[in-house]
Formats: sequence, C-alpha cells, structure tokens
Amino acid sequence: MPARLQHLLLWALLMPNALASALDLGLIRRADDPIPSPVSVSPSQFFEGVDGPWSTFELRVGTPAQNIRILPGTSSTQTLVVLPEGCQIINVTDCANSRGDLFNTTASKTWKEIGLFSLGFENALGFTDNGEFGHDSVGLGYLGSGGPVVNNSVIAGVAGTEFYLGVLALNPRPTNFTDQNDPQQSFLQLLKNQSSIPSLSYSYNVGAPYRLNKALGSLILGGYDTSAYQDTNSSYDFFSDQSRDLTIGVQSISTNASADNTVLQSEQISMFIDSSVAEIYLPVDACHAFEKAFGLKYNSTLEMYLVSDSLHSKLLAENPSVTFTITTAITGGSTFNITFPYASFDLQAKPPLVKTASRYFPLKQAANDTQYVLGRTFLQEAYLIVDYERGNFSLHPRVWNASAESNIVTILPPGVKESKPNTESSHNLSGGAIAGIVIGVCIVIAAVALAILRYMVVSRRKKAKPEESTEMDALARTVPETTSTVSPEPPKSATLSPGTLRELEGDDSTKPTPEIEGSTAARRSPMSELESSGTPMAELASPVPISELLSNEIFEMPGSEVPELQGSRVAPVLVLTDSESSEFSFEVEPGVIGVIQQTEEDGQHNTGEDHRAQEGAQEGHEGAATSTQETQEATGSKGQTDESGNDKGNQHTEGESGREDPKK
Repeated sequence: MPARLQHLLLWALLMPNALASALDLGLIRRADDPIPSPVSVSPSQFFEGVDGPWSTFELRVGTPAQNIRILPGTSSTQTLVVLPEGCQIINVTDCANSRGDLFNTTASKTWKEIGLFSLGFENALGFTDNGEFGHDSVGLGYLGSGGPVVNNSVIAGVAGTEFYLGVLALNPRPTNFTDQNDPQQSFLQLLKNQSSIPSLSYSYNVGAPYRLNKALGSLILGGYDTSAYQDTNSSYDFFSDQSRDLTIGVQSISTNASADNTVLQSEQISMFIDSSVAEIYLPVDACHAFEKAFGLKYNSTLEMYLVSDSLHSKLLAENPSVTFTITTAITGGSTFNITFPYASFDLQAKPPLVKTASRYFPLKQAANDTQYVLGRTFLQEAYLIVDYERGNFSLHPRVWNASAESNIVTILPPGVKESKPNTESSHNLSGGAIAGIVIGVCIVIAAVALAILRYMVVSRRKKAKPEESTEMDALARTVPETTSTVSPEPPKSATLSPGTLRELEGDDSTKPTPEIEGSTAARRSPMSELESSGTPMAELASPVPISELLSNEIFEMPGSEVPELQGSRVAPVLVLTDSESSEFSFEVEPGVIGVIQQTEEDGQHNTGEDHRAQEGAQEGHEGAATSTQETQEATGSKGQTDESGNDKGNQHTEGESGREDPKK
C-alpha cells in the first residue's frame, strides 16, 4: 500500500479523536450541557387522609403503570405504597380510594422483591410498621402527564395504618438492608442521576383547604417558587443528627386566644420538620398551655386532643391564632414569625384512626426532645426549601396571593454560579448537534478515503496491464535473442545439409523451413516474429525445453543460407506461400521496420560468400544426413530425411527448391 494512502487512512481514523479533543480543549465552541428544569409535581386535586384533609400528589408505579396518590415525606428515604392487604385488615368504606388506591405487586412485570423489613423512619415517634420492599419503576404524575420516570427505585409496600396514605420519599439518603456495603439509591438521587432534575433539592408547601378556595399543595423538585413565600433571608445548616437534618429552633410559641397574649412555649427548643406525620409534637408543659388557652381536653386512650362541636363553634367564632418564632437551632440568632389561624388546627380524624369521625386539635405530647416535631400542620403556613447538595435549608412564611404569577427558580448544583437556560441559544450548538456534526464528518472522511483507495487500486490495475504486456513482449524478444547469443558456433568441419534447418520457436506446424530460390540459404538470425495475417504469433515455449535447445550445437546447412541484410539485426518478416505444387516460395513483407535495402556492394559481397558456401557444401555432402538429424532433435522440428537413408533430398543446387513431404 502506498505511503500516501497509509497516511490518509491513519488521518481518517484519528480524526474523530482529534475532534473530541478539540471540543474538550475548547478549540471548537460548544454550548455547556443544559441544566434540567425543576419538576413541579402535579397535585391530585384531592384533599385526603384519616388525620386531616391533605393535598395529595399523583404517582404511577410499576409496569404497566398503576396510578396512586401519595403525600410527600421529608424524612422518608423510600417511597411507600399501600398494598391490597392494607384494606383486608380494616373495615373502611371505599377503603382503596380512601388510601389513595392500592399497588398490586403481582400485576407489575418490573417488580423485584427484596424482602420484609422495618420501614426505618419515625422510629423516634414509636412507629413500628414493616414494609414489603422491592424495586420497581416510579413516575411523577399520572400516565401521559409527561412526568419523569425512574427504574429500580426502592419501594416499600405497607399494609398497616400508621401511614394511611402512601409517601413519596424526599430524603435522598440511600437505604441499606442487610449491610452497609450495598446502599440502594433513593428516588431523588435516581432522578438526579438521569438528569431529570437539576439538583438534589426541593421546595414544599402542604397546601391549605381553608385558603384561596382550597389552595393545593406545591411540590417542586430542584427549585422553588418565589411568589409563594415571604423571603426571610434565612438559611440553616443541616443538623448534626442526619435523621433529624431539618431541625430549626423555636424560640417561642404564643397565641391570642385569650384577652392577653399567652406564651405557650417560652423556652427555645429544637424541632424537626417532618411532613410524614400530621401533628405537632411539643413538650408536655407546652401542651398543657394549649389546653388552657383553647379549652382542649386530652384523650389519653387515643392520645389525641378531641374537639367537641360546641368548642369548635366557639373557636371558629373567636378565630384565635398561634405564632411560632423561628430561629437557628441551639445557637439562636435572628428570628422571624410564622402565624397560623385557627383553621390550620381545625382538622378531622376518621376511621380507622377513630371509631367515628371527630374533630381534633393536631397536638401531640412529646416524651422527650427526640420527639419534638413540626408535622404537616406546620407546613400549611410555612414554605420549606431544602438543598441536600449544599447541606442547608430555609423556612419562610407562606404568602397567599391569588393574583401572583408563579416564578420558579432553579436550585443549581454547587459550582454553577448562574442559571442556564434549558434551550440553547441559536448561536451555540447543542451537544446533540455537535455529536451529529462529528459523526457526519467521520462518515465523509471514510467515504473520501474509500473513494481514494478505489481510485488508486483501479489505477494500479490499469497501469499493471500495459506493463504486463510490455514485459511479455520484452520476454518474447529477449529469449530468442539470448538463445541465438549463447548458442555455440558450429564447428567448421560440420555443416548442415541445405533445406533441413527448422525454426526453433514460432509456429509448431510441420511446415519446413524453405529456401529462397536462386540463392544460398541465409545464415540463422535472431528469431523473428511472423506478423502476417496467415502466420500465428510465435510461442515463447516450444515443446522442447529451452535448456535443451541451448545445450545442443546448431550447424549451418550449406546451400540453404540466406544472407543477412546489413544494418539490421532482425530478419525481415517472410510470408510463406503454400500451394499444391512441390515448390515453396518466400516473400519479404514490404514496409517492415528495420529492413535496410541491400546495396549493390553488399550484393556482390554476399554473392562471393554464396560461391564459397556452395563449394563447402560439396565437401560436406557425405555428412549431411547425420547433421540434419541432430539439427532436427535440437530444434524440435518434425522434418525427416529420405526414407531410403540417402541424402538425395538434402542436396541442393543453385536454382533448385528444397522439398519435404507435406504429409509430415
């Protein structure tokens, strides 16, 4: 293969890598990978639950997808779904619908069971339910909504009632089952891995059925809505205990339920924000203060504060409020207030939580400080923004403005200073466009290389054909000349009889080598090609190997020598004329290149040589027959001597033509 072609092919192979390197080095301009947009999870339009009316969200789980409704859980690391068994252990009207619909693991083709384990969260609150764990696909929104889907997400199927509705895990910590060496990634982490969300972050407000004609909940993964809250410029680092990472400081709790403002909690406490539960867990002393301010009575059997109809009417009329003063956990610092109307605490409990539906006040007596929790009730009037990649969160009062336009801001991953649009500028090329260009360039290069290769191969073949013909012709000319050159000179004492010398190469027919009438035989010249139409081209290889031809002595036959024309080393082309008569004649083909006409001086010289040759022929008459036989073996000719063994047919006189039996 020519060096030029090798260089071309090498360049074609290295070109894609060169383009990639150029892209990496910035030699070719390309747009940065776009930051995914935040995902706003669609609320279900329903307020559901056995512990209050809570705005639920839509999920699709399994293959084929099964639609269920869930509540976001800020402390949960696994998505919880309710199994069909969850409606077999309780007697509730329209159970499946009341639990946000059920998930049938046997109906999903992609369900992969892990086993039965404890749920692993809310243990501090005394929750003990187990779950049937497995992997399956989970998508946001109902089928056809266009929400992202993740595969092999950890799912726990529950049948107990501690979590009456399913829970969407918002905590991205991995789940460990048998050991710590095989962590299973969370739903949020899987979304981030497949670039469905910009970062491990979210913003959440539970919603409020008493606001703006039943304001639905807001859940945005990877962003927040600035129109939904009053900015407090607050930011808190995650708590040291990762199971209580969203811990804030509550400096005080107060109410206007009585004539004078009453402080319900005067000592700062650290409280964990947890939307997986509904109630607010406070120290017992704070709970006693609430009992006094609101006229509540504690049911120790149910461990709940039930509200009678009369008390409910009184509180509605008075419409007292409760204010939480928020600060940094433990250390304190700057503060801000979040105020809750009585409607925030006006909830209803339903079976199986209670035997009959009853109003209750969502307040729980905490056994210790590990149970200080701000549940869903708190997040009705608070807007929570959590950034797990930076390890911080912020809390803001919820703003209720029906005319406000949504303004969703992306929470960027660390290291990115400003937001990047999801659609690339018309002046920049997207990653897909760049990839297409690179592939197209590679295809063009490969096509050009193949075309050049084809052209060069075809050209070489075409060039090889005339070269081969030239080499064959040269070989055809060289071999006879070499034969004539290396042939030994015949001894002077032995001459061939006239008329018996045949062609060494050429036509393999049995035609004899004739003589020119009226002259002596010409001396053997280098092999000539017969190019007349009646004579086939001489073959390079005769039936007898050339080595044998070169090893035998060739003798001139007296009386049959044709003089060589001076000035030409190639004998003129002779045309053999055959007829029924016993006479053969030769004619020199006119126009043969290289044949020089004999001058008068040359003719006289040749005539003298003819006379001397004729005298030599008389002296060598007796050995003519033997010489003729040796000549026939050397040349491979098929000439024969006279049947009687005499040399009558080998004697020639001037003016007499040589003969051979035409049958042989």
